[in-house]
Amino acid sequence: METLDYDVIIAGGGLAGLLSAREAASKGLCVAVLEEDLEIGVPERCDGLVSMKALMELGVIPSSRAVQNTVKRVLIYPPNGKPLEADISKQNIIVLHRSIFDKELAKTALSRGAELYLGERVYQAVEKEGYVEVKAKQTFNSKVYIDARGTTALPPEKQNSLLPAARYDIEAEWINQDTVEIYLDNLRYPGFFLWVIPTSRDTAKLGVAGRSINCFSTLDEFLKRRGGYPTKKVSAPIYVGGPVEKFVNGRIMLVGDSAGQTKPSTGGGIYLGGLGGVLSGQAAAAYILDGEEEALQRYSQRWLSLLEDDIRTTLYARRLFEKLDNKSLEKIFNLLRKKEVLNSIFEEGDFDRHSKSIRQLLGVEGIVKLFSIIASNEVKALFKQIEGLLNKKGRTIDGS
Repeated sequence: METLDYDVIIAGGGLAGLLSAREAASKGLCVAVLEEDLEIGVPERCDGLVSMKALMELGVIPSSRAVQNTVKRVLIYPPNGKPLEADISKQNIIVLHRSIFDKELAKTALSRGAELYLGERVYQAVEKEGYVEVKAKQTFNSKVYIDARGTTALPPEKQNSLLPAARYDIEAEWINQDTVEIYLDNLRYPGFFLWVIPTSRDTAKLGVAGRSINCFSTLDEFLKRRGGYPTKKVSAPIYVGGPVEKFVNGRIMLVGDSAGQTKPSTGGGIYLGGLGGVLSGQAAAAYILDGEEEALQRYSQRWLSLLEDDIRTTLYARRLFEKLDNKSLEKIFNLLRKKEVLNSIFEEGDFDRHSKSIRQLLGVEGIVKLFSIIASNEVKALFKQIEGLLNKKGRTIDGS
């Protein structure tokens, strides 16, 4: 069987892999993307909620066809009672049609010279002397191999940070076109939440994740209470465990979900994984074209230097959140409602980086007292770790 030679082989034709291909091919490298599915962007496993600021930082401007909606408000529901409401119009948050969006990314990568193989599932990549041998339906050799296959490539020790999740595309009369809804309930959705992301006046993406739950049954129960019906069902796990220990091993690089480049708070990976794609493609070009031996490792260093503090903060916050019962959640909501801080957090915070928002939350007068009342010793210890980290970060960034 003929062996195909490339400068860079990228396994996975999702956002991270395609951005990596765009960057490497733009430098004149011979690049191939191997995608196991028969169509780019199908099935859609991401809800596509992202800020335009984040996309512009990634060098991407979606077409009008790829933008399903713009949202201006968020409602966050406690287990019982009235929701907290916030104006997010200044954040310029859009909802992407991921299938169309990913196809546009593929078109850009192809226009820069990359090649795309559909229906090519990579099942082995082994580094040899001076190259990487990549086994799929065909055999490929490459100078650098980039793994962007998603959560299936996560190491075993990270698998327990995968949460079962499912999403329905729904039609319903109660949907508010400009409003995202988030429902917190650590009995119904332990360790996560249920969400409604509108795509039009009467359509939305309804999703849920949580530890040890039947996601489809949970969504069916919600629709039974609220009304509406599904037109499409998708199931895919959400990863919330933070980045893997090593992004680079020799000539092999990990990006996107394969590298754990998702938000521990929401599992979202458009910005974090997209940044990994951009930086990995640039690193591969520097390594191959300029002979920079340390270029691949600099990819790891650059990504971590930009996001490590934010990731660490949200990981601590996630561990704390998973320990709270519904009674504690209600107390937190009551405090936030009295202090009226939610709007200022969304106005001043960064949708794609959550640590600033968390620092503002923890700075609210009385929050320490609240946790001292409701928290177990384990949660108190976690809270102290978060507080220490944020105080240190605040001194570094703000000079205070």
